[in-house]
Amino acid sequence: MAEKVGERLRKAREKAGLSQVELAKRVKASRGAIYNWENDVTAIRNGYVPALAEAFGLHPSDITPFGGHPDNEALARIEEKLDQLLERIERRLSDIA
Repeated sequence: MAEKVGERLRKAREKAGLSQVELAKRVKASRGAIYNWENDVTAIRNGYVPALAEAFGLHPSDITPFGGHPDNEALARIEEKLDQLLERIERRLSDIA
């Protein structure tokens, strides 16, 4: 399965040597928001994607599959739902095996 957005965000933050608090200050978000994004509790709002990418010296598409483009927010939600569905299918298949 593809790496989740939260996992990519956490790895980029750790590689940059930043704590959640430090990253939150840089992108003007709460530490709780960073935690939720990293744990895929909530999706990263598109307005934060460019700031996150800049904080890590990355392209926005390195953070989210659609690069935080406002027109693609719906696609990001669809992808999130598909990932959840695939996880449920994989769990059911492993239960059968």
